Amino acid sequence: RCLSDWSSDVCSSDLAANGHSGGGTLNQVLKTGTNEIHGSLWEQNQPNTLTANDFFNNAKGVARPVTHFNQYGVTAGAPVFIPKVFDGRNKLFVFFAYEAIKDGQPNPTFTTVPTAAERTGDFSNVLAADGSSAQLYDPYSGTLSGTTVSRTPYANNKIPSSQLNPVALSYLQFYPQSNITAVRPDGYQNFGSSATTNDDYNNQLGRVDYNMSDKSRMYFNIRRSGYSQVKNNYFGNQAEGSVLYRNNWGGTIDEVYTINSSNVIDLRANFTRMAEVHAAPSQGFDPTSLGLPSYLATNSTYLQMPIIAFSSNSNFQGLSATGASNLPSGSVQLFGTYMKIKGNHILKIGGDLRQYRLNTFTAGNSTGTMSFSGNSWVRSTSAASSTVVLGQDFASFMLGLPYSASYDLNTSGSWYSYYGSGFIQDDWRVKSNLTINLGVRFDHDGP
Repeated sequence: RCLSDWSSDVCSSDLAANGHSGGGTLNQVLKTGTNEIHGSLWEQNQPNTLTANDFFNNAKGVARPVTHFNQYGVTAGAPVFIPKVFDGRNKLFVFFAYEAIKDGQPNPTFTTVPTAAERTGDFSNVLAADGSSAQLYDPYSGTLSGTTVSRTPYANNKIPSSQLNPVALSYLQFYPQSNITAVRPDGYQNFGSSATTNDDYNNQLGRVDYNMSDKSRMYFNIRRSGYSQVKNNYFGNQAEGSVLYRNNWGGTIDEVYTINSSNVIDLRANFTRMAEVHAAPSQGFDPTSLGLPSYLATNSTYLQMPIIAFSSNSNFQGLSATGASNLPSGSVQLFGTYMKIKGNHILKIGGDLRQYRLNTFTAGNSTGTMSFSGNSWVRSTSAASSTVVLGQDFASFMLGLPYSASYDLNTSGSWYSYYGSGFIQDDWRVKSNLTINLGVRFDHDGP
C-alpha cells in the first residue's frame, strides 16, 4: 500500500495504525491549490437519441424509455492573493471541486393490470380462458353445513354492480389501462412499462491549505454530496415507485508539525453526517380521500397511500409505494500520530477516538396494508383448493374483502457507540529488499 511509484525504496505499511475495519483500508489523496491558478473542466454525455430500445420492449411494441447519462464537473485551485494586502503564495492556498451525474437507466417491466371489463366486475374473459378453476362464487351466498361454508357461483363470472366496493373503485384511478397484447387470453401480462431509474448526484469539495511555518502545515476541508433516486414508478403516479435521498456533510482539519528531520506529529479531527431518507411518492396522502375510515389518517405516524397487494402467482400489480424511513447518522473522530525515524526503523505511535450515532424511523404500513393474496371469499367452499388463479384475488379486491390486513404504529430508535484505540508500529528495513512490519494495536468498542 505505497503511495510512491515502484522505483521508490521507502514504503510504510501502517498495518497497526489502521483499524476498526473488516476489510482493506483506502488511502485517498486530495489535490490542493498551488502558486499558480489551475483548473479543469469536463463532461461525458450519452444522449437518449443514440440509445436503442430494450429488446423485450421493442418486441412488444412498448415505447423506448427516455434514457441518458451526463457527467460533468469543474476544479479550480489558486493561492490566496489580495493585491497590496496579502500575498498567499507559498503560504495559503484554496481548492474547489464540483461534479454532477444525471442519468436515467431503463427498467422495463411487464405486469398485469385490470381490463376494462374487470373494472366493472366482469371476469367472464378469465372464465372463458381458464375454465372452471377461474369460477367466482358469491361470498354473500354462503350457507353453513357442519363446518363447511358453501357458496353459489356468479353467473358468467360477473359481480353485480351493487356489490362493488366504493373504496376499490376509488383505487382504480391509479391503474392505467392495458397497453400491450396479453401473453394469455385471460389477460396475463397485459401492461408494459418503460419506466426508468433516475439518479441525480452532485458533489462539492472546498479545501484550504495553510503553511504556517516551515515546520507547521495545516489544511481544512468541507465536503458535501447530494443524491436522489426515483425508480419502479411503473404507472407514472404516486401509487407506485420509491424515492431515495442521501445528503452528506463533512469537515476535516489536520495539522502536520515537523519537530525536526526525524520527528513528525500529525493531529486530525473529522466530522461526517449522512442524512438518508426513503420517501413514499404518496407522502401526505389522505386515506379518507379513498373512502377509508378517518382513524387510519388520525393515528398514522406517516401519511401515505394504504398498500394493496395481490397473490404473486396471479401477477396482478399491487399498489405498494412504501418503505418510507428516515436514517440520519454521524461520526466524530480525533486521530493523532507521532512518527520517529531512527536508523533503519520508522516508529509510529498514535491513538484513534471516535463517536458514532444512528437514528432510525421506519414508517412501515403507517396507513395500513390490505392483502388480497388468498381467494377464500370467492371459492366454492371453505374446503376448496386455496390455489389462486388469475382474477380471483382482484375479484376479492373489487368486493372489498381483504384476505388479511395490518396497521403499523412505529416509533423511532437511537443508537450511539464510542470507540477508542492505541497502536505502536515499527517498519524495520532489514535490507534494501526486505522490510518487516511489526506492530500492535488495541481496540475497544463501547456500543
